Amino acid sequence: EFEALAQEFANKIFNSLRIFNPTDYPNIEVVRIAHEDNTEYCQCDTCKSTRQKYDGHYSAEAIILANRVSEIVDEWMKDPANKAYAREKFYISVSAYKNYSSAPARYNKSSGKYEPIDEKVKLHPNLAVHLSNTLFTYERDLWASENEEGKIAMDAWADIAENVYYWTY
Repeated sequence: EFEALAQEFANKIFNSLRIFNPTDYPNIEVVRIAHEDNTEYCQCDTCKSTRQKYDGHYSAEAIILANRVSEIVDEWMKDPANKAYAREKFYISVSAYKNYSSAPARYNKSSGKYEPIDEKVKLHPNLAVHLSNTLFTYERDLWASENEEGKIAMDAWADIAENVYYWTY
């Protein structure tokens, strides 16, 4: 099921790249994989065990899937038959929103940085994060104690992802 889902996402990206080709649409650099705007998350045994393995971080599920999609898209772009649709700079952005806001990372006291929990949640080089941080109380200062959880999420994503897009409310 996992591989079929990753391939389906990749197929949709291939179709988009064909329609919005680099010649006619040179500024398109990002496609976003996002979950629905609700809290009805998958409760299958596989997803539950993944969350448990990654300290309860829902985002681990999304990163693992998006990493695989990124690998498939990279392979497709490197195929000479797809040269006309390949882009030199192209990112797949995964949504970090609601329960997915916190990064699958742990703080390393020695380095003073957050690090991915393991290799499976280390972000693919062409994977970006779109952080819509719902952990903040936006009426308060960023440094207010009420915003500690949101600040941790922001710091963790910044440490483990090369490309982070922020959405604020």
